[in-house]
Formats: sequence, structure tokens, C-alpha cells
Amino acid sequence: IILSSSSLVRVLTADFDPFAENPYEMLFREFHFEFVSIRWSFLVSLYGFLVAVTLKTLYQFELFNIYADNYERYRLELGIAVVLLMSALYMQLSAYVNSTLIGWNGIMDMTIDMLKMLLKRGSERKTWREPTSLVVAIAGLAFLILAFIPGAQI
Repeated sequence: IILSSSSLVRVLTADFDPFAENPYEMLFREFHFEFVSIRWSFLVSLYGFLVAVTLKTLYQFELFNIYADNYERYRLELGIAVVLLMSALYMQLSAYVNSTLIGWNGIMDMTIDMLKMLLKRGSERKTWREPTSLVVAIAGLAFLILAFIPGAQI
């Protein structure tokens, strides 16, 4: 929302070259950071939402809790079904999104472009907030990775 509103303000100031073959090209060229940030954030949020729904379903119905007092084998089979079906949905959506991205070969290329822009903006800015936010984000990602490594400790 913040990036969308700041992009709108920039559009209203008319401080850009509006001539392009289509609106997509104009936004990609003139408002590259805002365009990529908004689109990337939306896509990643959608994927995050789907993962959260999957995990909540598995947790709420104790589909993988083999140590539960009321454990029955069909719960494990249901859990596997949920994971497989949601994985299929995730892969199908990823394939579709990758086929519609213009300017990148896929979501990973878009992510790399986003990271490069953040690093560049963080190193060029004269304020402490953007470089600090990058350091905090890297630390957060490191802890996230550690959380998924069995037996990993700080």
C-alpha cells in the first residue's frame, strides 16, 4: 500500500517519460522499483498465504501427529493428500505466474532483480534505515533457515 501510494504521487507529478508502447512497458521502465516491489510482494504474499493455509490445516486436524491419543492411520493419509494437493496447486500457480512475467524468465529472476535493487538502494541511501533493514532481513532469513535444519543450534 505504501509503495502503491508513493507511485501514485510520482505519477501525479508527471516527472517521467509517459511515452511507451503500452502501460506495462512504461511502468517497468519509469517506476521499476515500485513496479517490481508491488508485483513481487503480492506474489510472494499469495504463496505465503497458501503455505499458511496448508500448515494450519495440517496442525488443526493433527494430520501428522502420530503421537496423539486419538491417532488413526487415515489422518496420515489425509495429511499426505493435503500436502500433495497443495503442492500441485502451488506448482501450477508458479508455472502460470512464470509464463506471464514480462521482463524476467521466472519468479526467481524477479526475486534476484528485487534483491539487487534493495542492495543498491541500501548502499546508495544516506539514511541508516534501508541498510539496517537489509541487515535485519538477512539475520531473519538466517534464523528461518536454521529453524528448518534438524538439530541446528545457535
